[in-house]
Amino acid sequence: MPTLFKLVFFTLLFFSFNVKAKQSSWGGTPEEVLRQTQAHLKAGPDDVALFHQGLAYASLNQWNKAQIIFQDLSLKHVDWPEPKNNLAVALLKQGQLEKAQKVIDDAINSQPSFRVAQKNRNSIYEYLAAQAYDKVLGNGKKASLPEMDLLTELTMNRPEIKNKPVTVKPEEVVIKQPQQDDLVNHIRQHLLAWSRAWSESDEKHYFSSYSTKFRPTDLRKDYTQWRNIRRIRLRNTLDVQVVLDDIDIYLSDNRQRAVAEFVQSYSSLKYKDRVIKQLVLEFDRGNWLILSEREIQKLD
Repeated sequence: MPTLFKLVFFTLLFFSFNVKAKQSSWGGTPEEVLRQTQAHLKAGPDDVALFHQGLAYASLNQWNKAQIIFQDLSLKHVDWPEPKNNLAVALLKQGQLEKAQKVIDDAINSQPSFRVAQKNRNSIYEYLAAQAYDKVLGNGKKASLPEMDLLTELTMNRPEIKNKPVTVKPEEVVIKQPQQDDLVNHIRQHLLAWSRAWSESDEKHYFSSYSTKFRPTDLRKDYTQWRNIRRIRLRNTLDVQVVLDDIDIYLSDNRQRAVAEFVQSYSSLKYKDRVIKQLVLEFDRGNWLILSEREIQKLD
């Protein structure tokens, strides 16, 4: 797990999580929901009821019990993002940082168009960018901590949960794909220019793609140290080719920050790899500049 994300997830332990689950199908207080779901489950297994039981435990701050339930559901239904999202919350509340990092990535990868999951991720990166900015200024300020939401309902478009007693809230289900407009296309062209400058060892245009607020994954290095190391690598690595595919871009609500995810294929004279990469960018004085970057997953 990158050092930078250990810092982020450590901070998340102190976030104010929204755990007021709306029990549309299993109504009443969390205690009443527990009684209803426990009685229902005696008649046989029902993963929807079990999901709501996990939410009830979360509402009561019984995170260990919630973790067990969401973990079981995540293993049984690997394509369900809701239990994974909620499992990450439960793990974070108990200080299990490494596991939480993996689970929250899995939740987003399972269904990247979930509005709640995207809101949570954007909140993380906006907070990270604000922290980096305050660190550069050295003013001792602390960015306001964001809130993260539990996913409180399951979508109805999966055969195995149709006709189950669950009501879907439209604001919490799949309603949004990566944006496709002029601004997004502009950011995409900026990313392609960045990869082209990297391939051509064009230091001027490569470094102009980065904000001076950029924070390396290795927190022991500042921007200047990172830039010096990168300059040496650009000058000494031969036959570099960087290709970006499957670029998805998500804008923050104020359209001043963006998260970009893509498949990056890198090759040089002595090394090659293919990874899923994620960049956080900020609009600054007419340009989209990179605030942070990280590798999500190696593909081969």
